[in-house]
Amino acid sequence: MAGEERCLIVGVDQETHDVVHALLVHGEDGASFERLVREAVTQAGYPLRGVVIDGSPPFLTTHAEYFPLLPLQVCRVHASRRLARRVMTASDPSSPTGSGMTGSAVETRSCRWNASSTCT
Repeated sequence: MAGEERCLIVGVDQETHDVVHALLVHGEDGASFERLVREAVTQAGYPLRGVVIDGSPPFLTTHAEYFPLLPLQVCRVHASRRLARRVMTASDPSSPTGSGMTGSAVETRSCRWNASSTCT
């Protein structure tokens, strides 16, 4: 493992904060998320009532494909950070998509957190 980058994804119970299941994987991708959820149920015997994810497109796509009836929530911290990055990009005049806004004026958009994570 020396020299290899790995990612630890962890399933945590929202109420007790107990670690339900964890995986050391090569990266955050849909297959890893699917494996984490399936193993939490089958190996750990955990009764899932919903999932909270960071909002990354691979996790959103996997949820829609494999667990569409399982309630989903995007983590508030991750959503806030993503929104802050978009606002900063929109206000940066050097950004190709930036408008160079100054002062307290901020463009408001309605954001959909879906597989493409686009704002309209």
